[in-house]
Amino acid sequence: MSEEKYTAEQLERMADQLLAGDSAPTGDTKHEDRPAPQDKPGKGVLDEKTLASLPAAALVYLFALDPGVLTRLLTNRATIFLGGISASFFLIHQDVIRITYMLLDRLGLTLEQSKPILFFACGAASVALSVIYERLEAAVKRRIHGRALNNA
Repeated sequence: MSEEKYTAEQLERMADQLLAGDSAPTGDTKHEDRPAPQDKPGKGVLDEKTLASLPAAALVYLFALDPGVLTRLLTNRATIFLGGISASFFLIHQDVIRITYMLLDRLGLTLEQSKPILFFACGAASVALSVIYERLEAAVKRRIHGRALNNA
């Protein structure tokens, strides 16, 4: 494998290509007809992929600073509670959103008029219904398990 050596100009060009969103920049300076990075709309340092990875980068950074921070975050009561109802929340929230859209349509409202309120209302309703579902499911499981033990 040969080791390539680049001039300062080529390295600078490669850095510009990376910042412009090129996936595989080259040190080739023959492409002077290429637009400058700032001329490419929608590309650059803060494109969609970069913004999507920022939360993950923040978690890695927090974990690197103090491993106890992540442990405390993932083992607090609220996180454990949300993890316990996550499966039922996943099943229920879609129906809550559909019902909300139907209600909006019947009331003659648009989504834009009430978006922030609906976000929290749908979330609260989904959490409440998930808790009810989890409790009913646990009661049915206990009952079925109790009958199975009595019949054994």
